[in-house]
Amino acid sequence: MDFYSVKHRKKVDVPESAISKRVVERTTKDGSIQKRYMLVAETDVDGDRVKMTKFVNQATFDSIPG
Repeated sequence: MDFYSVKHRKKVDVPESAISKRVVERTTKDGSIQKRYMLVAETDVDGDRVKMTKFVNQATFDSIPG
């Protein structure tokens, strides 16, 4: 899956085995719950260890194993 490294200003291809999933929930002003789906990867880019985050929709989130 492609992630974007802000530090290196380029796209990085990360294997699915190096991706972890997270769901962040928050309560809005009107009291409803908002969910954000994140994929987090840690990989080497040009010799640097970099953590990258990508926000995705729920369908993409559910299609990733793990």
